[in-house]
Amino acid sequence: MDLIFFPIIYIASFLYFFKGLFQHKPDRILWFIILGISSYTTSLSITYAIGFTPAVNAIKYFKEIAAVSTLAYLVMNHRGKFNIQVIDWLVMLLFTYCLAYVFIPVGKMTFIERITVFKSYGMFGLFYFIGRLLPLSTDDFKKYWYIIIAVMVFAVVLQQAEVVFDKHFQNNISYTDYNQQVNQIYPSGSYGLTMTFETDNGIKRFASFFHDPLDFAISLLMCLCLVLAWISFDNDKIIPDKWKWLIVMLLLWGLYKTFSRASMLGSILVLYAYAIMTKRKLLLRTLYFSILLGIFWLILFAEDKFQGYVIDTVLFRESSSLGHLISWVTGIDAMLEQPFGMGLGSSGLYAFGDGLGIGGESQPIFMGVQTGIISMLLYLIIYIYLFIVVVRKWSVAQGEYKMLGCSILLMKIGFFIPMLTSYFESFLYLSYLSWIFYGLFINYTTSEQ
Repeated sequence: MDLIFFPIIYIASFLYFFKGLFQHKPDRILWFIILGISSYTTSLSITYAIGFTPAVNAIKYFKEIAAVSTLAYLVMNHRGKFNIQVIDWLVMLLFTYCLAYVFIPVGKMTFIERITVFKSYGMFGLFYFIGRLLPLSTDDFKKYWYIIIAVMVFAVVLQQAEVVFDKHFQNNISYTDYNQQVNQIYPSGSYGLTMTFETDNGIKRFASFFHDPLDFAISLLMCLCLVLAWISFDNDKIIPDKWKWLIVMLLLWGLYKTFSRASMLGSILVLYAYAIMTKRKLLLRTLYFSILLGIFWLILFAEDKFQGYVIDTVLFRESSSLGHLISWVTGIDAMLEQPFGMGLGSSGLYAFGDGLGIGGESQPIFMGVQTGIISMLLYLIIYIYLFIVVVRKWSVAQGEYKMLGCSILLMKIGFFIPMLTSYFESFLYLSYLSWIFYGLFINYTTSEQ
C-alpha cells in the first residue's frame, strides 16, 4: 500500500525516541508526538488494513510507554532542587484524584475498561510534568517549533487534495474497519465514516491524516498560535514575515474546510487578541472589515443551505448545536444527582460506543459526570490559573520563551470555546503538546525567580 509510510513514520519516530532515552536525549519524545501521535489513527488504520492486527494491538500502546518512560527518566535524572509551584500541586491533585477512580469500583465499567478510559482522560498530567522537567536547548526548541509548523502545512496540503478530489482521505485507509473492529465505533453519516466528517446539512468536512475534522481543526488552531507568536518574537528572522503570513492564511483556509465552528470562532478570537497584544492596527481593521464583509456575503450571496446552517447554529436549531445544549443539560443534571461522579466511562467517547453515555460534549462536564464536581472545578481552576500566570509572565520573558508565552496565551484564549464544546483532552496531539508547552513555560518562570 502506497500509504504505508504513515505507520513506518509512527513506528520509526517511537524507536528514535526510545533510543534517545538511552542516549540521554529525552526531548526526542517531541519527535514521536509531532510525527507519530499526529497520525496515530491513520497509522493504526493502515496497519490494520494490511493485515497486521496483532501489531495494532501492540503499537497503540506506544504513547503510554513514551509518557511513562520519559517521566521516569526525567525524575530519576533530575539534579538540583525542584521548586514546586501552586500549579504543580493543582495538576498533581487532579491527576491523583482522577486516578483514584480507576481503583474505586464506581460505575458499570470493569477495572480494565476504567484503565482504558483513563488513558485518554488523565494523561495530560504526565505530559505537564514532562515539560516541567524536560531540558531543552534553544536550538532544539526552535527545531521542534519549525517541525510542528511544517507538519501542519503538509497536513493542509493533503487536505486540499481531499477538497480537489472531493473525497475523504480516510476512505483510502480502512478507517471505518479499524474503528469498528478495534474501537467498537460503528460507521454513521453519509460517507461511511462518522458524523464528524459532515455538517448537519451534508457538507463534507476534511481531516487530512488526523483522527477527525475536530481533531484537525483544534490542531490547526494551536499551530496558528505558534505561527503568530513566531511572526512577532522570532529573533532570527531567517524566514521573511511575508512567508509566515502566507502560512497563517494557509492554516485559516484549512481550518475553514474542517467546518469546526468552535475552532473557527477560536481563530477569530486568537487573531483579535494577537492584534491587541502586538498593537497591529492594520490587522484589527482587516478583521473588522472581514467580519462585515462576511455578514454582507452571507445575507446577499451565500447559498440557502449555508445560510440556514449558520442561522440554525446561532439559534441552536441545528442538530449539532442542539445536541451540545442537551448534553450540557443532561450532564449538569447528572452532576447534581451524583456530585462525586458516576465513574470512569459513564460519559464521553468510550461510553457512547454502546449508547449508554450521559452528558458530555464539554471537557469540564465530561469530567464532572465521571469523576465528580471536584475534578471539574480543579480542571477549570488549572485552566484559569495557567492563563493568569502567562498573562503576568509572557511579556517579560526572554528569547524563545517570550515566543512560547505569547503562543500559550493565544491558545488559552482560542481553546476556551472548543474546550466547552468537545472532549478536549481526547485530541491527543493537541493535549500532549500543549501540556508539555505549559510545563516548559512554568519551568522557565520558576528558574527565573
